[in-house]
Amino acid sequence: MRSLLAPLTWALPRYRRMRRIDGRPHSRHILNGTTVARQQLLRPFQQFASITELYLSQGHSKYDSFQLVLYKRLSAGLNFSASYTNSKTIEQNVYASPQSPQLLKQIAAWDVPQSLQLNGVYDLPFGKNKSLGGAVNPLLSRFISGWTISGIARLQEGMPMTFPNGAAPAGSSPRVSNRTLDRWFETCTLLPSGATRGCLQGEQAVWTIQQPFTLRTWPLRLDTVRVGPIYNLDASVIKNNYIRERFNLIIRADFLNATNTPQFFAGPITDVNSPNFGRISGAQVQTNLPRIIQLAMRFQF
Repeated sequence: MRSLLAPLTWALPRYRRMRRIDGRPHSRHILNGTTVARQQLLRPFQQFASITELYLSQGHSKYDSFQLVLYKRLSAGLNFSASYTNSKTIEQNVYASPQSPQLLKQIAAWDVPQSLQLNGVYDLPFGKNKSLGGAVNPLLSRFISGWTISGIARLQEGMPMTFPNGAAPAGSSPRVSNRTLDRWFETCTLLPSGATRGCLQGEQAVWTIQQPFTLRTWPLRLDTVRVGPIYNLDASVIKNNYIRERFNLIIRADFLNATNTPQFFAGPITDVNSPNFGRISGAQVQTNLPRIIQLAMRFQF
């Protein structure tokens, strides 16, 4: 029995000594200089450079919306639907700074206040067995018969813009009434020297340069300024050419981004120290692709 317990009685004090020795170098590493920053001494646990907490069961989000969906069932060759959503998403799952006593309440990154989506398919009423042109000669009837058009439209307001990097709020609203690609929001910035930058005549400072060791109290995103909206239309034109009853030659043309409308929903430059601060034009290319036309032919039997 003594031969079994002896190693254990020797190992336990050794384990305790190892824990004490492993704890000292970390403390000496943080406080081993001739001077120690006051910021470090004001921490609740001065012996640690930082403390990270993971997998905390806290935070929440809230989504409120009004949703309206309209359908037109297939009749007279037309099938149509419209979907509208008015919503707001608030989240509370991060701290503004390590010293914040409570979670920061702010608009969610994926918040979209308004969204409208339209889609429809319409068989044109021309040609054989239709209300118009049913009695024309066979050659003309073959040309005007079998046409179908369809489209999907998406109109969506932009998502919240991230708060400018390196900036702090100065009190004024950054929203502009007539935003452009060169000036998406107000860029008037108060510099530490007292001078201003990026201001138009009569404007007050909207931003200030965030100074070192400044505690953050403002949100991570802006609700008053949003990135570019989404306006997109995809359309198709289809021609069915029936050869007797069993055979059909389908010719179609698809137009992606049919209106060739450029989108800039990636947002403007948000670095307060960048010469392109607040700009989209010249700083970023358009987010979506230009108009694409696809032609296809299919023989169906």
